[in-house]
Amino acid sequence: MVDNRHQRLLGAVAEYFDVTFHDAPTNVLSGDEIIDAKWFEAGTLNYAQQLLSRLDGVLKSSRCQTLRRSHRTVRRRPRSQVASVAFGFREHGLGEGGRVAAYMPNIPETIVAFLAAASIGATWSLVPPEFGSRAAIARLEQFHPDVLFTVDGYRYGDRIFDKRQEVTEIRAGLKELKLTVSVPYLYAEVLEGAVAWSEIASAKS
Repeated sequence: MVDNRHQRLLGAVAEYFDVTFHDAPTNVLSGDEIIDAKWFEAGTLNYAQQLLSRLDGVLKSSRCQTLRRSHRTVRRRPRSQVASVAFGFREHGLGEGGRVAAYMPNIPETIVAFLAAASIGATWSLVPPEFGSRAAIARLEQFHPDVLFTVDGYRYGDRIFDKRQEVTEIRAGLKELKLTVSVPYLYAEVLEGAVAWSEIASAKS
């Protein structure tokens, strides 16, 4: 059962973590049963904004086998990079309700792209590059992405996995795709017909 104790507890948690609402909730929790409850009713917030207020000191380095370095740094603070990518989205006509997909490993660029999509109200879907093109298309074509972020390959131990052909096939299989953003991860060049990560990540708002 929902009672005043739940109300007070949830309100205290939101206050403690400094949750910033765009529209203040009219009620913290309502409903007679938890399964039918409405949480922070009528309240609105930006998920990416909440995360970025806490992540600026976190997304600075990552271990990376592919680049043969012990650490790979994000050159600018996450908030700045996310803002640039979000502005780059808008320059290419993507906004609230847009769909952003990724064929990417767990690298800083993936997190930045996800947060940029969330910040403008776009939805997000990811397929890891371990997937072949048929499996990736089968999953992503249901999503109808407008934008695809992709790497060109990756390294696992001493093995190199060149994914450029798979990316070509994935792009051909996603009929509604309007933009591909290429992260040169295994090789130096940007994929043909794609926008370079460095370009969209340095867009000026």
